[in-house]
Amino acid sequence: MNQIPGAPAPATEPAPPAPPGQEDLLERRSGAALIDVALLTGVFVIFILTVGEIEIRTESGTGWRISANLDPAWWLVYLAVVLAYYFVFEVAVGQTVGKRLLGLRVVRADGSRPSAAAIAVRTLLRLVDWLPALYLLGFIAMLASGQRRQRLGDLAAKTRVA
Repeated sequence: MNQIPGAPAPATEPAPPAPPGQEDLLERRSGAALIDVALLTGVFVIFILTVGEIEIRTESGTGWRISANLDPAWWLVYLAVVLAYYFVFEVAVGQTVGKRLLGLRVVRADGSRPSAAAIAVRTLLRLVDWLPALYLLGFIAMLASGQRRQRLGDLAAKTRVA
């Protein structure tokens, strides 16, 4: 069989591993987000039980139907609580409860502690990252940013999670 002289041999060595701590960053960030969402869901349940409206009814043949409603003004209060949760924890200690449990921290691109203004940008852009639902845009941005795993808020604020 004829071979082209000088053609490179097929690669037999595996690709080099990701930098230490980066190989599971997407999984750890996702896990931290789920922990934070679970905590904030608990806060939402408290809102529903204290200022919301719960309706329980039976429907023929299908069993029980439970619905919970929150007045639009209280939705805005809840949204403010959610954004305050992220902002206050990340400014005060550099990590939310979920990030702390999974050993993650918000840092500037150079590894130093981010300013309150950078955390404010990250926090406000969560509203965009959440679109259309469940952090879909933020998740796509993390996949598109390669090993850095930055969501839109990180890119705009020049921060990363390490």
